[in-house]
Amino acid sequence: MRIKSRRLDRWDKNIRRRLRYASLSYGYLKKYMRSFPKSPTIVAFSGKHVMGWVFILRHNNEFIVSFFTNQRYRGRGVATLLGQEALKSFHAISVVGW
Repeated sequence: MRIKSRRLDRWDKNIRRRLRYASLSYGYLKKYMRSFPKSPTIVAFSGKHVMGWVFILRHNNEFIVSFFTNQRYRGRGVATLLGQEALKSFHAISVVGW
């Protein structure tokens, strides 16, 4: 598993497309991606597959963290590792569940 972090708008077009598809089809995450393209993201990869990712939104001086883990990789600690990575850069976070 590889974990990489960068602003959403700094991922190449192909990765951004995969992140859009690696989220809930009815969820707000896709809307946030369009509205806040400079937000930090952390992505876990297995080869070229997105295992899971974190979208970090700053709101009222808080960092709100939204997690998504691909269903086939759930129960393997992907979200835990993504959360640990988020805490390295953003020491106080609020976690959001969809």
